[in-house]
Amino acid sequence: MSAWGPGLFADDTACDVRDEYRALIEDGTGDDSAMRRILDAYADALEDPDDGPVIWLALAFTQSKIGRLDHNLAARALEIIDHDEGMSRWLEQGPNLEARRRAALAQVRAQLTGPQPRRKKLRPPWRHVTSLHAGDVLAYHTTAGPYLLLRVGRIDDNRYAVAPVLVVLDFARPQIPRLARAARIPDRPEPPRSHASIQQTWGITKFEVVVSKKTDPDYPDAGFQRIGSIANRPGDANMNAGRLYPSWPLFGQDLNDRIVAQPL
Repeated sequence: MSAWGPGLFADDTACDVRDEYRALIEDGTGDDSAMRRILDAYADALEDPDDGPVIWLALAFTQSKIGRLDHNLAARALEIIDHDEGMSRWLEQGPNLEARRRAALAQVRAQLTGPQPRRKKLRPPWRHVTSLHAGDVLAYHTTAGPYLLLRVGRIDDNRYAVAPVLVVLDFARPQIPRLARAARIPDRPEPPRSHASIQQTWGITKFEVVVSKKTDPDYPDAGFQRIGSIANRPGDANMNAGRLYPSWPLFGQDLNDRIVAQPL
């Protein structure tokens, strides 16, 4: 059961449908095509007695909110409400949750049957494109004194950001080494990821850092210095970050905290 409450979007599946549909519209997909792609993607789940009704309702409600309600989809959603489809799990949890679910569905009905809003144009989210490239090496002067070195293993390009995936090198010294020396420094070993390992100070050595807002500083303004570029290493193309940071200053502060807790 993916629901954590009786509201329509207090449900993982409903949130996924809403977010994926809006993303398609933001990226310029036509109305009919976006609807069909969502229904195709969730075709198997549509047969589920609990999740199926949620998918239809979430898609219809989301369409309505942005002025794109499909009449056939609206009719299917209203049929679900009228025939108590998907209500069994709420009936099993007692009259209080049943009443709250029915109230939530009444709001869905009002949205679908009331005056429809004007068609809204959705723009894709702003995304920062990093100036870094795979192979670039960054030096960071920690507040504890030593410099740390990190290299860009790969660039992650998605609809929210074009951002570097970084790995910490096995280096912590008071001086920045020459680039030729940096090229010979191995990556700091990362233990197999588990709940226990990520609690360790250096249990994660691979990170992704994005610039989330236009007003946020990029890496040079957060104390990171590019010292050059070295050759890529085996496995870089498939490197996955163990943690994502929404800003360079936050990442720098975390590196400071780590080096204080456990010097490399």
